[in-house]
Amino acid sequence: MKRTVIALVVATTAIGVAPVMTQPSAALTDRSVTIDAASHSTGYIVTTPSPPTLSAVVSDGDASLLAFTSTTTAVCTVDSVTGAVTLVRGGQCAITADVPADATHTAATDTIDFPVFDHGTAFRFTNNGAAVVVGGALAGKTVTDVAIGVSRNNNPFYTYCAVADGRAYCWGANEAGQVGDGTTTDRTEPVAVVTSDVDPTSELPPDATVLAIDSSAGQHTCAIARTSDPGAKASIYCWGSNASGQLGLGAA
Repeated sequence: MKRTVIALVVATTAIGVAPVMTQPSAALTDRSVTIDAASHSTGYIVTTPSPPTLSAVVSDGDASLLAFTSTTTAVCTVDSVTGAVTLVRGGQCAITADVPADATHTAATDTIDFPVFDHGTAFRFTNNGAAVVVGGALAGKTVTDVAIGVSRNNNPFYTYCAVADGRAYCWGANEAGQVGDGTTTDRTEPVAVVTSDVDPTSELPPDATVLAIDSSAGQHTCAIARTSDPGAKASIYCWGSNASGQLGLGAA
C-alpha cells in the first residue's frame, strides 16, 4: 500500500512584545529653609545664661522632618528638634537646618554662624551689632577688667583700657598720652602701658600687678596696682592730661 506523506507546514509569525509604557517623573517643587534671624544674636559669651533657641521656616511642603545640626560641636551643640543651642567654648558656632526631599519637594538647607567668646575675652561691637574680638597685645590673654572713656576735644575716638594677666593695656584716643605708651598717637589696637624703672615714659613700676583700671574721664587714665614688695599696699597710678591737676602731682 502506497502511502503519501503530506507535510503540513504551519506558518508562524513572530509575536511582538508590547513595550512597557512608563509615566515621566513629575518635577519636584523647589523649596527653601530659612533660619529666623530674630532667634539668635550676632555673638555670645560662653557663660551666657540664655543661649539661643533657633527656629526656621520651610517655604513649602511638610516641615515635620526639619532638623538642626551643629557642624562645630567643639564650640556649640544644638537639639535637632527644638533648636536649643548649648555653648561649649569660645570659637565660631555654625548651625545648619535641613529638610530632606520627599515625593514632591526638593531638599533644602540653611546655615548660620556666630562667634562665641570665652569668659575673659575682650571684644567690641560694630555699628551693625557684630561682635569683634579685640586683638593686638591682648590677643590670647584673659581680661579681668575693662574701661571705656569719652570723646574729648572733637576727637572721634574713645580711650579703651583693659587689665589682662595683671598688666594694663589701652587703645583708642591718645591726644594727651592717656593710652600710656609714651606717645600721643591714637592706637587702633591694644598696646601695653609702659612699665619700667628707667624709661622716663613709664607709667607703672615694672613689677606692678594691675588690679583695676579706669579711663572714663576721657584724657587721663588711672589704675590700681600693687608691687611685689613684701607687705606692699595697692597704690593709684595715673597718666595722661594734667591740665587741672588730675594726675595728683601737686601741680597742673
